[in-house]
Amino acid sequence: MNVLRSILAAVLVAVLAVLLAYGNFIVLAASAIAAFLAWTLLLRDLRKCIWRAVPVFLFCAILAILELIAHRSLTLLALKTFVCYAILSLGVQLVPWTVMVRSVSPQSRFFAPFLFFLFIYHFTMILQEETLRALTAYRLAVPHPFRRGGMRSLAFSLDSLFSRCLVRAERFYAAQTLRGITE
Repeated sequence: MNVLRSILAAVLVAVLAVLLAYGNFIVLAASAIAAFLAWTLLLRDLRKCIWRAVPVFLFCAILAILELIAHRSLTLLALKTFVCYAILSLGVQLVPWTVMVRSVSPQSRFFAPFLFFLFIYHFTMILQEETLRALTAYRLAVPHPFRRGGMRSLAFSLDSLFSRCLVRAERFYAAQTLRGITE
């Protein structure tokens, strides 16, 4: 089952590459909707999936607006960004990371690529944890976010997010350097 899930995730990444290279508007939109629905079925929580997709959707909307202002035309860049998010989120949820750590030996030729993807997964989890910590602290510290000082406090908490993520990433990289993995 784990091998099947990993193969399915690899197929999704291959499909994503083809979609980005040759997809038109209708195919990209249908792919984004299908990936989002499959991701919702996998997590079994529509509200959680929507809340995870809202920041990416807002980013894509702002990207489209800026593109419209700058070039007075819309390309498929914003839609391709959302398709990448939807398909890669589904692929990351499909891969059984904990099982695969034990299954790939260091002598295998797949060890280096797997280690690369595992590092990316780890850094993504670091960013997720730090974001959750920063926004939880903001929510506890600011009772009314739209009153005086609320937005400024949010800006400071998000600003500190990147410095904390950078410190954690540097610690992780230093630990890997000491073990000789980064060479």
